[in-house]
Amino acid sequence: MCVCERGELSVIEKTGRLEEVDLLRGFAILGVIVIHTSAEFAWIGGLNALVVVNIVLDVFFHYAVPLFVLISGFVLSRRYGQVDSLLPFYRKRGRAILPPYLFFSLVYIFLAAFRGTCWTLGEIVFSLLTAAGYYHLWFIAIIVQFYALYPFISRYYKRLCKRKREVAAFLIIALLCQLSWNVLKLLLLDSPLVGWVMSADKMTILVDRVFLSHLFYFAAGIHLGQVFESFQARACRVRPHGPFAVAAALTAVVSLFWIARVRRYGYFYDAPQRTLIVPVILEPFLYIPVMFLLFRLSLRMAHTSNLWNQALGDLGVLSLGIYLIHELGRFAAVYMLRRIGLTGADWLFYPLVFIATIVASYLIIKATSYLPYSEWLIGAHHRPPPLEAAQERKG
Repeated sequence: MCVCERGELSVIEKTGRLEEVDLLRGFAILGVIVIHTSAEFAWIGGLNALVVVNIVLDVFFHYAVPLFVLISGFVLSRRYGQVDSLLPFYRKRGRAILPPYLFFSLVYIFLAAFRGTCWTLGEIVFSLLTAAGYYHLWFIAIIVQFYALYPFISRYYKRLCKRKREVAAFLIIALLCQLSWNVLKLLLLDSPLVGWVMSADKMTILVDRVFLSHLFYFAAGIHLGQVFESFQARACRVRPHGPFAVAAALTAVVSLFWIARVRRYGYFYDAPQRTLIVPVILEPFLYIPVMFLLFRLSLRMAHTSNLWNQALGDLGVLSLGIYLIHELGRFAAVYMLRRIGLTGADWLFYPLVFIATIVASYLIIKATSYLPYSEWLIGAHHRPPPLEAAQERKG
């Protein structure tokens, strides 16, 4: 029986956090590490069973960033509603994400310099402004743009979305903008403009960091934040078989396109960008049912106290720091495994890299969260249990 059917409301801790949202963040950060681990298949070349398995994993777990974006819209919508005072809002949001981002950007830039990359001052500034210090930091650029745009998007939502038809139009427009930009982006990266206007690397950096690529997920999060209680009740009445079948079918279809890309061109990244147009169009219809299933699962888990649920929730609380640092852990794991002869062509390589990355990242960020002012480095700090917090307040 679903928790909603027992009349229970969502779990809200005394800190004001929704427990199921932390669980969803935990699922998202696990997904990020899976796709960054499985992406090693791209360097194998050709097709075999190992490549196919990693392609399927990569396709399915790409729900991770869309889920993070949806959660961001949801949390902002629940916490702020419509923003009236821009300066306090921007100050708080900027303080939450910019110091950790800048710290880790400089760490990755220093690491690249240590490995032989020669940075000019202009390149360092460009990397900091475009979140290009390391490839995974592009997500921060997207989130910062959504933080900047949230007051205006939420005001538009509040003003226009008073009936179901208007809400549907709001979401459809956001979806069409997202799909149009993502298709245009692929065509642009295949066009003669690349290399003529600017280098291929800089063009890719710029177009990959435009907020339109994830607009639908953010808009859906804003709407979900406003109708959360009623959505929670309705979600529990939906049988999971339908969303699961859609997710499985679309994972298979998108995977086939990726497999065809590798089969024809040998290496995944050697193929033209236009070969990803159909997968890009299908992705929202794949990840929305996946996120729905994860939401239902998080509702169940939020009312069950056990070690696994607590660990996943803790990953969610620390997800920003883990996201920022995990590439250091993955790099170290890959380096050490290659030293003993294990590479991306070996089956054992992938689970070992995943486990080492998540364990090392979690332990480092967890330990850092106990330090004073740790939120300036990792975006989170240790919160004492409710009993300890109460005693501290009395003291």
